[in-house]
Amino acid sequence: LKVLLDHYQRMKDEWRILSYRKAISAIKRQKEPITSYQEAIEIRGIGHRTAEKIAEIINTGNLKRLQHFSKDDEDLRERIPRDEVTEISKRVEVAACKIDPKLLCITAGSYIRGQPTCGDIDIMLTRNNSDGKSSS
Repeated sequence: LKVLLDHYQRMKDEWRILSYRKAISAIKRQKEPITSYQEAIEIRGIGHRTAEKIAEIINTGNLKRLQHFSKDDEDLRERIPRDEVTEISKRVEVAACKIDPKLLCITAGSYIRGQPTCGDIDIMLTRNNSDGKSSS
């Protein structure tokens, strides 16, 4: 569960962070090892889904979901080549201008600083309000 908590902290998923913190704390308070789904679900602070994960770990010694997260984490750590950021930014601009032709999209962050790769893509949207409107 700690690995899941770490993953959700990197993702900034506040609700899951809170849920896993509560579950981990509840498990640490147990005097005896948890040996089944039924024991896990009876612990205050552990819900159905978390109890299922605990049962999977008890029964298999593993949690299949962690393999999926591991791949996602690797993908998220990979830096994005500048030309790929350019292409994605153009697509965002085209989509935004279909919504409102007066929108201006500016790719910012490491891209605007001229870096060859980016850890993420920062795009600022603003609108030319010469027509007196702040939005369409």
